[in-house]
Amino acid sequence: MDGIAIQAGMVGRSSVLNLSYIGSIDDTANAASYTFPSVSLGDAAADREIIVVAYSRTTANGSTPTMTIGDESATHINGGFEANSVTTTIDAFRATVPNGANGDIVLTYSNSMLRAAISIYRATGINSITSKVVTGVTENPTNQDITPPNGELAIAAGVIPSSSGTSIDLSGVTEDIESSTEAITWASGHGALYGSVEFSGVTTGTPGFRQWASIGIGIG
Repeated sequence: MDGIAIQAGMVGRSSVLNLSYIGSIDDTANAASYTFPSVSLGDAAADREIIVVAYSRTTANGSTPTMTIGDESATHINGGFEANSVTTTIDAFRATVPNGANGDIVLTYSNSMLRAAISIYRATGINSITSKVVTGVTENPTNQDITPPNGELAIAAGVIPSSSGTSIDLSGVTEDIESSTEAITWASGHGALYGSVEFSGVTTGTPGFRQWASIGIGIG
């Protein structure tokens, strides 16, 4: 795991804040529920939080999905559908999971999806999490930026249908993963920033409607 830390005493912190990227998994099935079995959760800790970003695509809007992480019910941090003829969606979840090196992650939508993927992060020493979601359908954009609320550390992530482009750029964070799962391209990254992180966009792809679902998470 590649981790970053903000030490106690810095920016008024009373404890060490750690954030590490664990890994990513995808599933090409058409389903309303996806189970990612025995996912690594990193070292156990009393204040260990697992943060998961979920990406998917469907043909219609649905309600907010739910998630369990290692049998713990996860809190939905933020998320959004991008509604058009093809719909991409991104959601972020968090759960305190103090015990166990591995656990199942179960992602459940209200309607059948065309595929799904997740990026998993481990954090300790969290005092607060803030977030911002940006979605859009724009004709031939060069980029779309997202600046999340202030945080000592940050996660940025985004998803687009592969027909809208084949590359995602993440600025201001270290890109942990960029991948394509059938007809979606998705990426996430994290960084040690005191303030902002920029998510920016489609660099290649065919002309036409560009659909975005992106999220920035500030962790303090």
